Amino acid sequence: MPEQHNEQKLLRDELQRLALLLTESSTQLEDARYEKALERLTKEALDQGDDTEIEAALAALKNDNPAAYDQLLSFAEESAQCIISENGASLLVIVPLLVWSRYRNHCGQIAPNALERVAASYRSIMTSGKAQVRIGNVLLAPEHIPESFADVRRVLACMTAPLADDASSVVDLRHLIDKPPAADFADTRYLLISVSAASADDLFRSSDEDYVERARAEMDFCLETHRALEFAMIGAVYEVQPPGAFFWGWRQTENAMRVWSLKSLVDFIGSMGYKPSEVIASAAFFVPNGSDNPDAMTELRVGISPRRVPDKVVSGIAWPVMPDELEHVQTLATDILHTKGVRNVVFHEQDFPLEWCDDCGCPLYANPQGMVVHIEFADDKDASSFAPTLN
Repeated sequence: MPEQHNEQKLLRDELQRLALLLTESSTQLEDARYEKALERLTKEALDQGDDTEIEAALAALKNDNPAAYDQLLSFAEESAQCIISENGASLLVIVPLLVWSRYRNHCGQIAPNALERVAASYRSIMTSGKAQVRIGNVLLAPEHIPESFADVRRVLACMTAPLADDASSVVDLRHLIDKPPAADFADTRYLLISVSAASADDLFRSSDEDYVERARAEMDFCLETHRALEFAMIGAVYEVQPPGAFFWGWRQTENAMRVWSLKSLVDFIGSMGYKPSEVIASAAFFVPNGSDNPDAMTELRVGISPRRVPDKVVSGIAWPVMPDELEHVQTLATDILHTKGVRNVVFHEQDFPLEWCDDCGCPLYANPQGMVVHIEFADDKDASSFAPTLN
């Protein structure tokens, strides 16, 4: 055991050393040496199913040297979402959906024929046509997305395991759904796709194509996927986002979800019978107490109140906000609300403590008067006919 511990510590130290040297390198010639070593070490660790020392190295670099942290993170992510060997290359791709519904957003199994259409569409549109494409059989909520590097690699290995020649392109990923998703009216959903080919170039479209042509291809795939999923998504409004490598696509969706959630909030209260001109939007920053949870983030919470009962908040959304976004995000939220027809917007100058309901866990919101309240339906609305909980 002491020998194994020493080996792990050596790996951790070596990852940190290489990442730091890479940030100090002044030429691509020197970069190549460190990049090759980082690629090899992260790949070897994940081949063994262990990302402990990668995570430890990242934790050590995160605050002390953010540039080195970013360098190591990029190699760890690439080694998790890609498998390259003498037999070829495989890549884990994520297909995000932005969804809202006055009912429950779908999560779980999708009909195999619909998924096979999506897989065939991805192969014909997004690859060279020589790649093998498989797709997971479930629509995943954010709670079900594998987060650790080792878990991501295991999913990719599961999806690329050898199958019979006549086997379906649909792979069973039901084991990823280990708990019910949050019952928010607006949320993200994901399909997972694996792409494999004898040559890494065949995983993608031609590199010689025009940029606009590539953008049109992505749009065509999104439209075809939307049509394939229409039956599965009955009762929901949704947009299919451009597919991408696992970690990149995941991050892009988090950004897109901001705009989608606020637009959906206005549409959602419209399904309650409120016109945009009949409501007041109240926005405020809710700030964590660092001593309680050092990892908690400031949130911009936007609540909607009927003009005739402004003391109540009938629905709302919460955006996690980075410190450097505080000024920008206020303007963004106001502009989105205005484009959706909500002209009555109150932005509170004071901050509020970051807190949730002790009983149900829902965020609390500031009403137009600056009182922090729980979401509550107006007296003439039947809460049972809408989403069980609201973000």
